[in-house]
Parts: sequence; C-alpha cells; structure tokens
Amino acid sequence: MIFPIICLSLTLLISETSCSGPIITEDPSNSSVIEGKTVTFQCAVDLNLTTPANWTLTDANSKEEFVTTNSTLSDGETMAAVIMEDTASGTVFSLILSNILKNWNEGSVKCTVNDGVTIMSTPAFITVYYPPALERMKGPEIKIEGGESFNVTFNITDLGNPPVSLPPNWTVDGSTLENNRVTIIEYGLQFVDVLLDDKGDYKALFANKAGNTTFSFMVNSGFPIQVTMIVMSALLAFTMAILA
Repeated sequence: MIFPIICLSLTLLISETSCSGPIITEDPSNSSVIEGKTVTFQCAVDLNLTTPANWTLTDANSKEEFVTTNSTLSDGETMAAVIMEDTASGTVFSLILSNILKNWNEGSVKCTVNDGVTIMSTPAFITVYYPPALERMKGPEIKIEGGESFNVTFNITDLGNPPVSLPPNWTVDGSTLENNRVTIIEYGLQFVDVLLDDKGDYKALFANKAGNTTFSFMVNSGFPIQVTMIVMSALLAFTMAILA
C-alpha cells in the first residue's frame, strides 16, 4: 500500500515553509551606473540556504549570460562577483558587476534559487551611462590669409547616454565663441569672409553625466612668421624713407 506524503504544519515535525520551499523576500532593484564603475544587485529569500543563486544577465539584444561564480563576462572586461550571506531573516545573494561596459545598457538581471523548488526573481534593469564618442578628436590646422569661406565639421559616432544635444558649445582660445563671421552649425562651424583676427584654437565640448569629449582645431595665419616680420620690416623702412 502506498501512503501519500503529507506536509504537516506542526512545529515539532516539519514546517509548511520547508515543504513549499523558500520565498523571495527581496527582488533586485533597477540600477544605474557609469561605464567602468561598479554596480551591485541583491535578492533575498526567507530561509538560510546552502545552494548559491544562479544569476542571469540579458543584454539589450536579448543575449543571455549565466553567472554562478566569480568570473569575467563574455565581453572580456566586465567582472562578476557573487556573494551569499546568511542573516537572521534568511539568505541574501549579491551580484557585483565591476568595470561594467556600455553594452549592458538597457539590459536586465534576475536571480534564480533552486532548493528543491525553483523560484525566480523579477528582473532588474540596468542603465549604463557613457560619454559621447567622436571619429576623431583633433581637426585640421587651417591656414588663412583673409577673405576665405569654409566649413569645419566633426563626425560624432555615438551621442552617449544620456545623449548629448547638438550643436555643442564652442569656445575659441578658451572664451565663448561670439563672431558674426563664424556660425555654429549642427556638426561644426561655418566661416564666411574670415579675417586674420579669426585665428585661434577652436574647441567644441560634448558633455553628459558620464564625462566629456572635445573636438578642436586651429586656425592660423597663412604667412609664416618669418615672412610676416620681413614684410613688416620692409614697410617700416619704406615709411622711414618717406618721412626722411
């Protein structure tokens, strides 16, 4: 004769909780982190367990990665550490991601606990902040003689997170750019009928909460300084001759 197994709730025998398995009392929380920094996720259950949790990371492209021990993730840079700690109210599981890369932005994390009964937390979502990126940070050196018109443009390959707004803020020789011959356009500057006074170090600043990136270029006189000095000396000599 086969007797059914009955789960009794008597304290001296076996608790109802032991039959039903652990219950998740804390789900991991949504978190934000700057690229290259560290973020921690936690989940907790109401029993003291000996089996570690399984962590599942899902990136924005729905690619999953499973973590059960300290390891380096498949991106080759992000490091994962797992911690399991008993408390008076149960077990707390932690997943620590350090040197996190931006490819985990808009991804998610969840923990799974298997102690005879498999239970899974609700997912927590990851926001990774990262600075904007440019194809190049240094533009050409431009020689002018006066009267030229031209554009200087940059190529931004990633607006970053949060995205920077365009056009950026421009300075020339460290001061805010204010010049009616130089117009700020979305992806650079437009020069019209420039003067030699428009020489300088032009710089665009792209900044968000993760950091900043700059694009700069120089505008210089088209005449070498030695030639300029010779011309000035000749003019001075000519003037002196007339006055004499």
